[in-house]
Amino acid sequence: MISTKGRYALRVMIDLAEHGGEGYIPLKEVAERQEISKKYLEIIVKELIKGKMLIGLGGRGGGYKLCRKPEEYKVGEILELMEGSLATVACLSKDAKPCSRAAICKTLPLWSEFDKMVHDYFYEKTLRKDLEIIIKIKEAQTFSELCESFVKMEKPRLSGRKKKTDEIDEMLQDQCKYERNQAYNLLDDLKAAYFYENESEIFHELRRIKSPLKGLIDLTREFMIRYDEKKKNENIMDFDDMEHFALELLIDHYDEEGNPVPSKIAREKSDGYEEIYIDEYQDSNYIQDAILRSVSKESEGGHNMFMVGDVKQSIYSFRLARPELFLEKYHGYQQKGEEYQLIELCNNFRSRSEVLTFVNDVFYQIMHEDLGNIEYTQNVALVPTMEFEQGCDAQTELLLLESNEVKDSEEDAVVLEARMIATRIHEMIDGEDPMMVTGKDEEGNMILRKAKYSDIVILLRSMKTNAEVIQKELMNAGIPAFANNQKGYFDTVEIRTLLSLLSVVDNIYMDIDLVAVLRSPMIGMSEEELGRLKVDGEKDSLYECLCETKDKMEKSKKALELLDLLRDAKTYLPLTQLIWLALEKSGYYHYAGAMPQGKKRQGNILMLVEHAKAFESSQIKGLFHFVRFIEQCREYDMDYGEANTMSEDQDLVRISSIHKSKGLEYPIVFVSKIHQKFNLRDGNGSMIFHGDYFIGADHVDPVYRTRKKTILKNLIKNQMTRESLGEELRVLYVAMTRAKEKLILTGIKKDDIDWNAKGEVTAIDRLSGRSYFDWIKKALPMIPKQDYRLKLYTLEDLLWQQEGNELLHEMNRQIFYERLNDQIPKENVKVLKESFAYHYRNEAETKGRLKYSVSEIKRMSQAADTEEVMYSSVSMEKEKRIPSFVKKTEKISAASKGTIIHKVFELLDFSKDYTMKSLNEDIERWISLGKLKKEYEKVIYRKEILALTRSELGKRMKEAAQKKLLYKERQFVTGIPFSDMNKDAKTDDFVVVQGIIDVYFEEEDKIILVDYKTDRVREGEEDILIRRYRAQMESYQQALEKITGKCVKEIYIYSVTLQKTIPVHV
Repeated sequence: MISTKGRYALRVMIDLAEHGGEGYIPLKEVAERQEISKKYLEIIVKELIKGKMLIGLGGRGGGYKLCRKPEEYKVGEILELMEGSLATVACLSKDAKPCSRAAICKTLPLWSEFDKMVHDYFYEKTLRKDLEIIIKIKEAQTFSELCESFVKMEKPRLSGRKKKTDEIDEMLQDQCKYERNQAYNLLDDLKAAYFYENESEIFHELRRIKSPLKGLIDLTREFMIRYDEKKKNENIMDFDDMEHFALELLIDHYDEEGNPVPSKIAREKSDGYEEIYIDEYQDSNYIQDAILRSVSKESEGGHNMFMVGDVKQSIYSFRLARPELFLEKYHGYQQKGEEYQLIELCNNFRSRSEVLTFVNDVFYQIMHEDLGNIEYTQNVALVPTMEFEQGCDAQTELLLLESNEVKDSEEDAVVLEARMIATRIHEMIDGEDPMMVTGKDEEGNMILRKAKYSDIVILLRSMKTNAEVIQKELMNAGIPAFANNQKGYFDTVEIRTLLSLLSVVDNIYMDIDLVAVLRSPMIGMSEEELGRLKVDGEKDSLYECLCETKDKMEKSKKALELLDLLRDAKTYLPLTQLIWLALEKSGYYHYAGAMPQGKKRQGNILMLVEHAKAFESSQIKGLFHFVRFIEQCREYDMDYGEANTMSEDQDLVRISSIHKSKGLEYPIVFVSKIHQKFNLRDGNGSMIFHGDYFIGADHVDPVYRTRKKTILKNLIKNQMTRESLGEELRVLYVAMTRAKEKLILTGIKKDDIDWNAKGEVTAIDRLSGRSYFDWIKKALPMIPKQDYRLKLYTLEDLLWQQEGNELLHEMNRQIFYERLNDQIPKENVKVLKESFAYHYRNEAETKGRLKYSVSEIKRMSQAADTEEVMYSSVSMEKEKRIPSFVKKTEKISAASKGTIIHKVFELLDFSKDYTMKSLNEDIERWISLGKLKKEYEKVIYRKEILALTRSELGKRMKEAAQKKLLYKERQFVTGIPFSDMNKDAKTDDFVVVQGIIDVYFEEEDKIILVDYKTDRVREGEEDILIRRYRAQMESYQQALEKITGKCVKEIYIYSVTLQKTIPVHV
């Protein structure tokens, strides 16, 4: 079956592999070692080179070598190249014709199976090598052996020729490649994190960072000692201090097993507690647990602690919650005696069975002990217990926007998702088939009622920016919504105004804060009055200006009276009373209440008073210190969040964070932005910390100035990522279990869902998830279709909804006007309409700008010109600014051509008589001096330039230049009335106009203005240029006459393309 040629080819390849380190191997040496005729080997290597198995090099020092690593070759592909086929019988070869006896041949199955064995023997070698690598790693007994295995690990190449007769299942083939790549990616990650060097080098890195870390630890301890002393001197403590002091009082010491031994005080306290009930035990930390155990009967052998919790809802790791405490008892109590009793509370009294079924379906797949800390089985699954009225659509929904649709839209993804949510809310509240939820009638009987806005909550992992956008979009869609955000307190108008007032009372020379107070409703100065105050006061500070103008300006007197009163009161009044005095005398508290969302604004003011009260309860008192404290709060982004004045009975959609919703329940829950990536940045710092694995730092080499991660840092980072993912999984569980009657998940469908996936979600899938959608999409193929409803939205769906909302709004407006006409006298209606249809008299000015270029004025003044074909108008085509080192040799743009020609006219000496030769000499000189680029020389059309110098206008320019009366590239800035630019304007205000005049010259004490134009126009179309640039020429004329005080006698456009002087009459 295998010929001599095939066998010799294998021997040649093996020989070259064994001696590959020597470079190119002469064929003579191979022939001598293998004892094969060199002539015969020349025939073999020729075919091997043709099949891209070898590389050959002729001449001295030449020979042959492998073209890839030895382990990347397959025996099968070498033999197939030489033999043409590895088929055991002719009828199974590649080019075999269909056999008439195939259907009845008794030996065909035998030969087919034998052929497969031969084929598999050669082609499965790579996969066997993969297995050998894994087995070698698995059998490593020491860390040193693991390092060696990983450092030497090389991925074998999975490729090779395939016979035409091979039947290949492409799906299985892709799956094989995917799983193999996934396995090697995991090995590469392990290698990069823990086995990137040999053992000695890794430990050397750890020894190098030991000293700096020890210094850091000592510094931290010293800081803590000094910090504690400072707090004791000030007689203050924080909550953490209270916990630690309590622990010191209650714990005498710890025994050998690490259990706390209660102190005498703790034993006395424990006598007073028959039972200790601890709720939400999964959120406890070690200190809290030690305190509770110390006052229990545990040390006396008693058991009076009753702990209730659900580890699946442990979502407060940022508060140092340790779910391990709960799990330790959860697993331990199952194995201990009768005095330790474990009670599983699986019955759910909140949600409909449809909600719980989907929750269970998802978490059966994605929550396991390796991620989430507990195996989600039927023993811990939720059991529906509450009875609900039947007859409503309670099926869980997934609403997804296609990612391609989002990319094609100009709107942000959050905006589009908010509109999708608004669409679904409209359908549930106002649709043809509204959502029904469980309620009670007047007699307390359970009934189905129509859903209201207040039944709905939108849960977000992060409220930052997302909540405000969603609230705005819902409000735009006519849906009342409220987002209880924890940001923006110091940015509210009322708080900024009050803080400015307190700053001025503390320091009267704070001009910026004083301006804010004067402009506020407390004083009510206008911008004009502020300007007059500064002009009439003629002093450096605003306060001194107030003093100077108190007899001239009533508001200056009012401001001084208020400030003098408060500055005097601050010397004897407590801070809270000072604030109330300011509010009372200025009337600002009641003014804030009359503003939009007045109750919230008054609530914010009351919060400030409470913060002032809390501040004064410390040893640090006084207005000065309070103002500094608030400044530090703003500097370090310590925001209190706006006051919440919302009542429970308000009919609006709530927008809340998942953490805030814990312990609450809502009839209809939207869990939104499930596609949002998790925040795993805690492990990205140069130094990271972990409660169990301590400090992870980079290894910095000061000599080579390099930085690299150490094995300890990689360990901590991976552990932190794992714990964060577990926390995110539990956060998702909390979010989904808030729903009583309807659960809706929304987001962007960023990846396809593999509906053909079989089997359970693997640990790799769970650990590689970076969003809720990543986990859910893995679980969906295994969930029964009747348990949920998936809907994909397009931009067209959202557009229809938006247009429908606008149409509905317009219809409501028309109905409102019709009702007005029917019920109210026409005169009153007319006045009302006019007041609602008010137009600002200076609306045209609001659309203008403070500064214009002449080119912009030209574009504003001319209508779109369909005849215009640009040759090189600089004003209409901007040249792209590309760094010279990345520029390629490209065609020079029209904009560049125009710029070059203008530059040549600027450099031209009009006092000279130019010939073609002298012009070329000047151009070469300008290029050598760097005034022109060499590559631009080819677009400088000499004839067009010489045509100007030889024209009648050119002769006049020459005469003026000789008299030093010709001026080129003169910049100007002037002002013109805005009404000259916009006829609708009703103001006499001026706008700034700036530009550059190409050239002008004086003649008989009057001015001749010349402008070069490179627009491409045909002969006889000179009027096009005049119409196009008349406004620009008028601006130049006005500017020149203002600047020089001389009359512009003549204006010319010189058309470069026509080589013609065109007079312009303005």
